Amino acid sequence: MGSIFVLEHGVNVIRKISTNNACIHALGLDVAGRFCVSGAGDGRITVWSLGPGSEPWVTEHSQLPILGVALAPDQSEEKLTLCAAGEDGRLVLHQRVMFGGQTVLHAGEGPITEVLWRTSLIAWMNDRGVKVYNVKSGRKVTYVARPSRAKGCLTWLSDDQLAMSWGSLVKIAVLVTTGDLQIAEVRHQFNCGDVTIQGLMPLGRQLAALESDGRRTSLRFYSNSGDLFHAVEVPMSRGAFHSHLHLAAAAPHLPMYLTGPREFLVFQVRDLLEYAVQLLEEKRFDEAIRLANSVGHGIEGLGHIVCIKSLGPDVQEGNYERACQILQRFRYMEPPTWQESLVLFDRAGGLPHIALQLPVPPKETLPKEVYDEALRRLIHYPSALVAVLSYWPLTIFSVNSLQELLRKELPSATPGENPSQEERCRYEALALISEQDDPEMALDLLLALGSSEAFKLLRRQAVGEKFFMARLKRFFQVDHQQSCELAVAFRSAVPVDDVCAALEGETRWKHEYLKLLFAQDEIAGQGYHMQMVELFAEYDPMGLLPFLRASERYPLEEALAVCQRKGLREEVAYLLGRAGRVSDALRILLEEVGDVGRAVEFASETQDPQLWETLVGFVLQHSHLLVPLLDHLDALESKRLRAIGSESQQPQPPPMATPAHVLRLLPSETPLPRIATSVQRVLDSLRLSADLHEACSKISASEMVSQKKACIAKCNRGTATLALHCSLCGGAVSSSGIVIVGRAVLHQQCHSPC
Repeated sequence: MGSIFVLEHGVNVIRKISTNNACIHALGLDVAGRFCVSGAGDGRITVWSLGPGSEPWVTEHSQLPILGVALAPDQSEEKLTLCAAGEDGRLVLHQRVMFGGQTVLHAGEGPITEVLWRTSLIAWMNDRGVKVYNVKSGRKVTYVARPSRAKGCLTWLSDDQLAMSWGSLVKIAVLVTTGDLQIAEVRHQFNCGDVTIQGLMPLGRQLAALESDGRRTSLRFYSNSGDLFHAVEVPMSRGAFHSHLHLAAAAPHLPMYLTGPREFLVFQVRDLLEYAVQLLEEKRFDEAIRLANSVGHGIEGLGHIVCIKSLGPDVQEGNYERACQILQRFRYMEPPTWQESLVLFDRAGGLPHIALQLPVPPKETLPKEVYDEALRRLIHYPSALVAVLSYWPLTIFSVNSLQELLRKELPSATPGENPSQEERCRYEALALISEQDDPEMALDLLLALGSSEAFKLLRRQAVGEKFFMARLKRFFQVDHQQSCELAVAFRSAVPVDDVCAALEGETRWKHEYLKLLFAQDEIAGQGYHMQMVELFAEYDPMGLLPFLRASERYPLEEALAVCQRKGLREEVAYLLGRAGRVSDALRILLEEVGDVGRAVEFASETQDPQLWETLVGFVLQHSHLLVPLLDHLDALESKRLRAIGSESQQPQPPPMATPAHVLRLLPSETPLPRIATSVQRVLDSLRLSADLHEACSKISASEMVSQKKACIAKCNRGTATLALHCSLCGGAVSSSGIVIVGRAVLHQQCHSPC
C-alpha cells in the first residue's frame, strides 16, 4: 500500500519509495529510465527521479482512482510532462508549469483503463475501444471499436504498430501517414482460443501475451499473423486470481515482470536465435522447425542454423529420404542454406536426393549460383544429372559452363561402341542442354546412344521432319514403333514413297509403318496395298481379313494367289466371294474350314436362296453341325427382329434361312444328340416372334383408330374470327344460323338455294 520498490537486475531491492496509504494503481517510466510516475487510488500523481538528489513532483488529477499514467518520451527535470486517466473518464495532459498545467484531451466515454505514450502518440483504452491522439498535430488519429465486453489490454509494438486485445481476440493496427492525415489500419487479427488475455508486451517484432483459462496461466509468444511459437506456464500460487495479474517491462530488450498480490516473477526473454540453438542441442528438432517457420524469416541466420542442424543426424546416418522430408517442412529457405545443404548431402553421398528437392520455376526460383553448384556436383552422379535436366528449365543455370564440364569428363565428342553407363548418362545430359543451341548435334548424340529421348527432342523441334528424314533408318533401329508413329505424323512432309524406299530391306518395319498409316489415312498409302496383303500374310495373318474387308485397292487375283499360297482359307473364301464365286467360297468355309458360323454369315450377306440350300443340305448330311447351325440361325433371326422398324438396307432372308425350316427338313426320329436345347430355343424364339407380331398388330390398330378419331375431330372443328362474312352475299353472319362448307362460311338461307 503506497510503496514503490526499485529493483536492480530484477532481484535486488536498491530503493523503497513511500508515498501515502493510497493504493498504487498505475506506474510508468520514461524511455531513458530516469523518471518514474505513479497513479494512486486517491487521484494523486507523483513523479520521482530515479537518480539521487531531487524532490518528487505531486499533482492532483481527480478524486477518483487513477488507472493509467504515461510519461512523455523526451522527459527532463526542467519540464515534466505526463498523461493520466482513470475512473473519471478524463484523459488529461499534465505539465509542470506555473499556470495552466492541465489540458483535457478526452472525456465523457467512461473509465479509461490503459494509457500509453510513444513518440508523439498517446493511446488509451476505455469502454468504447481504443483511441490515439497526436500531441504534435493536436488531432485524434484513429478509433478501434471494442468488439466485446471482455477485459482489454494495450501495448505499443513499434513506433507505428499498436497491439490491443479483448478477451481472446488480438488486433494489430498499423499507423499510416497520408499527406497531413494519420490513420490506423487493422492489418492483423487472430484469436488465441478459449482463454482471457491478461496482458500484452512487445517481444522484438513479435508479441507476448499473458493468458489464463480459469485454471492455469501461461505466457505465450505469437507472430503478428497469430502463429504460436513458444509457450510457458506461469507458476503463480498463494491464492492469486488471474484478474490480479499484471504484465510489464521497462523496455523491450529488458526482462518482463509479472506481478500478483503476493508474488513477483521475472521472465528473462532470450533471443530467439539462442532459443533455437537450445532446442537443437536438446534434439527437439520439431519445435525448432516450427520456430523457424514462424519467425525465422525475420531473424537472420535462424532458419539456416535450424535447417542444417536438423538435417545433420539423418544425412550422416544415410536416411536421405527422411532428411528430404525435413527439408519439405520448411516454408522458406535462403539460397545459402540450399548451398550448404547441397554440400552436406554431397559429403555423405546423398546428393541425388536433395537435387530433386531444389525448387524450380514456376514454384520458386533460386539464384543461378545455387543451380550451378548443384549441377557441378551432380556430374559425378550422371543418372541423377539426367533426371534433373529432364525437367529443369535451361534458363535457371549456366548452360555453357555445364557443357564445358561435361566435355572434360567425356573421352570423345561422340559415344563409342560400348560406352559405360556413366558415359551414356553424361552424353545424354550434354544432348539435353545442347538442344536449343545445336539440336542436330543433340539428336545425333541421342541416336548414337540409342536413347528414346531422341523422339521427344524431335517432337519439340519445329523442323523435326527434316531431321527425321535424314536419319530415318537410325530412328527405326532405336524404336521402330515410335518411328512409325513419327513417320505417319510427318506424312505431309515425309512422302510415303521415301519412307518405303528407305525401309526396302526391312519388311517387318515396312509392315508396321504401312499398317499404322492405313489406320490413320487409307488414301495416303493406296499404292502399297498389294504389298500390305503380302506383308499381312507374312507377319500378321490374323489382321489380313479385316484389311481385305476395309480396302478395295488391291488386285483380287493377286491377293487370292497370295492367300492360297499361304493356306489362308478364310481369306480365300472372302476373296472368292468378292470375285463372284460364292459357291466355291461357301464350299471352302464348309468343307475346309468347317466353320458353320462363318458360312451362315457369308450366306446372309447376299441372301441367295441357292447358297442357303447348299448350306442347309450340307449340314443335314453332317448331323454334328446341326446344333451350331440352329444356334446361328436363331441369332440371325433375333438380330433381324431387333432391326424391324429401323432403316436397314439388308436384304430379307429366304424362307429356308430360318430355324423352323431346318427343323421341318429333319427326318422323323432322327437321333441328334444335344439338340434339345437348341430346338427349345428355336421354339421360344418362334413363340416370341408370334407374340411380338400380335402385340405390334394391336398397337398398330389402336394407333390407327386414335389417328382417325383425331382427324374427324379436326374436320368437325370451326374457328371463329372477329368479323365473319358470308362467302355468297358478303353480309355479316352471327354465331347462329350459319353453315360451314370446307373453309367457307354461309348464311343458312344462302346455302339452302344452293
